[in-house]
Amino acid sequence: EDLIAVLEELEAASRGRAALGLPTPPAPVVIGHSMGAATAMVAAARRPDLVAGVVLEDPARFGTRSPRELLARGAARERARAAEVADLPAAVSRALETMPDVEALPGVWASQRTDPALLLSGVVTPEVPWDEAMAALDVPALLLTGDRPGSARVGREGLATVARNPRITPILVPGAGHQVRRGDPEAFYRAVDEWLAEILPVG
Repeated sequence: EDLIAVLEELEAASRGRAALGLPTPPAPVVIGHSMGAATAMVAAARRPDLVAGVVLEDPARFGTRSPRELLARGAARERARAAEVADLPAAVSRALETMPDVEALPGVWASQRTDPALLLSGVVTPEVPWDEAMAALDVPALLLTGDRPGSARVGREGLATVARNPRITPILVPGAGHQVRRGDPEAFYRAVDEWLAEILPVG
């Protein structure tokens, strides 16, 4: 709902510029990872008129875990968040060891602003079964996933579901896990750049 509201604001601003005879930018391409990718996928399915396309980096797959599994994962996420709050310098140090410098501080900052009640629920994506959301996409979509067992959420197995929708371009990055862009940045950005060049207007 919040993402759709932002997209509606952008579209209204574009209409305003057009009314004034000013150049208008193309509709945005929404890029998301994990729960962000699942959110982008559902928003694009509900309001395809507001986006030019979506880039989905190993989206979370709502509907593939039992309620007990969701609660257990939620409790683990909240424990991790509480530990970060208790020692922010240590949290930043750990982040710097596992992610690019430009992502470390924003990542810790964002985790401190996560609603604990949301984490505890274990449901961190729109409650739409992921196979239904995939089928409903009617805009150009690029889905990137890896094949590392226990890490990649979509992986080779999920690509069979993805392939049923011809609007989706699936990319498997061998050796990558859930964070495809960190597992193989060169392959990730090459695929995204080539796909964007195909769907966005030139000039």
